[in-house]
Amino acid sequence: MKRLCYLVIAAGLFAACGPKTVEPDGDKPWKSGEDVVLSSQAEVDEYAAKTRAATEDISVRTLVIRGEDIDDISGIAVSGVGDLTIEGTGLMEISNNWITSVSGKLTIADNPMLVTVGQLMITECGGDIVIRGNPYLDDISFLLMLSRFDGNLTIKDNPMLGEDRPDKPSTWGFNPVLDLLENGILTSRRVTLSGNHPKAATLAMQIGRVAHVARFEPFKGSSDYAFGDGVISAEVLHRYLSRAITEAEYLNSAKYNTDGFYGTDDDKRMLLNIGAKFVGRSMYEWGKENLFIDSNLGWFDESMRKIEDVHRTDPDIIFQAGIFEIATPRVENIPIPWWVFDAFGKKPEKRNFSYDAIRNKNGRRVGQWGTNTCVPDMTNEETQMLYYYKAVRFIEIGIEALHFGQINLTAGMGDAAAEYAGTRKVYDLVREYARINSRRGMVLIDAHCVGHVVGGKHLLDFASYPMRLHEVAGSPDMAAKLEAYYLDSIIGRTNAGTTPSGWHTNRLPYLLEFDNFGTSNHPGSPLDDIFCWGYDEISWITNVSEDYAKTFVTQAVSWLRNNDSMGHLEMPGMRFAAGAKGEIGGPQTYRCNTKSADCPKGRNLEETIRNLWQ
Repeated sequence: MKRLCYLVIAAGLFAACGPKTVEPDGDKPWKSGEDVVLSSQAEVDEYAAKTRAATEDISVRTLVIRGEDIDDISGIAVSGVGDLTIEGTGLMEISNNWITSVSGKLTIADNPMLVTVGQLMITECGGDIVIRGNPYLDDISFLLMLSRFDGNLTIKDNPMLGEDRPDKPSTWGFNPVLDLLENGILTSRRVTLSGNHPKAATLAMQIGRVAHVARFEPFKGSSDYAFGDGVISAEVLHRYLSRAITEAEYLNSAKYNTDGFYGTDDDKRMLLNIGAKFVGRSMYEWGKENLFIDSNLGWFDESMRKIEDVHRTDPDIIFQAGIFEIATPRVENIPIPWWVFDAFGKKPEKRNFSYDAIRNKNGRRVGQWGTNTCVPDMTNEETQMLYYYKAVRFIEIGIEALHFGQINLTAGMGDAAAEYAGTRKVYDLVREYARINSRRGMVLIDAHCVGHVVGGKHLLDFASYPMRLHEVAGSPDMAAKLEAYYLDSIIGRTNAGTTPSGWHTNRLPYLLEFDNFGTSNHPGSPLDDIFCWGYDEISWITNVSEDYAKTFVTQAVSWLRNNDSMGHLEMPGMRFAAGAKGEIGGPQTYRCNTKSADCPKGRNLEETIRNLWQ
């Protein structure tokens, strides 16, 4: 917002509606440094006359204005006040352009007729500002005058104070508070909002965005799936991981997607039928950062509606979003909100994200994913801010798990050597935000790794990794098996430490994914490399027979139960399969759904998964 414009407008208002002239009737000069209590309009008028007659600036230690018949305080010519209290008056508006400084606390409370506080020329306040219990108050634009404010701001129990005046987008409702936040005069941690208009923001970060921010009633889940306040027990975490399924881009739509596919009604039916509890990679973008700038009926709004739709049937289900190891110059289309600067202790600026500030300054991993791409360098604060921004946007709509991709790439340009300082900062800020704002007071964080530990503490709630299947040579079915320590598999290798929830584990729980990373130069042949029979894992299960696919997942679940109870198979639900045979035109997609008119390319694995989980 342009504060200078507001100050000019306000100055014009003061000139047009300035204080009344009060003739002095006292016979002695007024003293500074007094404690003053004014309990009636007559006392206000007398005090105003004396202060206007003074030959020098007047400052008082405390000024209390309290009285039902008080309806005008515009003539009080005091320039500085320690603590200023205006409560229980008959004022309909608070107007005074003499008082410019409050060094202590400003309280405006319990004024039953008060409608507007728009013409109070306070430019600096050293203490708290409390605006409380004014039933008709709908204008607090006096806050636009503040150029310095050192205290906390509490606005509560003002039921008419909201954000529903589109004809006054800058000065209405809480937007003056937003102005202070955007200009770094106030920080979100110093703001308390409660009990105001039912449609008004309840958190500083929501101001001006309430139409696009999902708010959740506290939800603890069923007894088997309960967690919250930043803590999930080992038992509940394992229950979720044991019913995990990759349902890539389920929350995306025909208009908003990365790989050309998206969730359908039949996918919803399948998820509820099998009893899924953890829906992996349900929402993400890969190098399509422009999706983040559609703030109206776009990506986030459509995804939020899908989450709410599923939760009406099963409120325990967790949806996971992906924040991956890629950035492109498209990030420069995304304005950085004030709350990102605020979270990082920085004064807000009017600018967009910078691609140059995200990529490694020495050019490492620039071009990793093609022209005009890079792996974001987590030592850069701009990268940390971008990741935090994305995480908050996901959590706002009901996402309760975040996958951060290949942490070894983003942290491998100096952050790992610094004990993951940048990574830990992002995760700490995201968890702090989720504890207050998420659906159940927590977000689960994972990445592709064995589980990084700093000072005995895990960065992640759990790990995830490709299965790294070992081919059964000579098999006519292109059979494969899980095997501990095969290649870089994390089976048996996750690290010990204390989880973010506070419990110790000898090895971090993990998910094994059907990953997609392309097709080799030897499709159909086993060579003991990361490809299974020459395919990535999701393409491999797409190309084997339906009968063998059922056999494999059954054997894999059994093998993990018998050999590594920390590991769980993340079932293949829906995912891009670049090496799928027989796919001509359109996206090459694996779907586990039972084949039907609603899902003609279903792979008929659905009932097998359901039986294993039931």
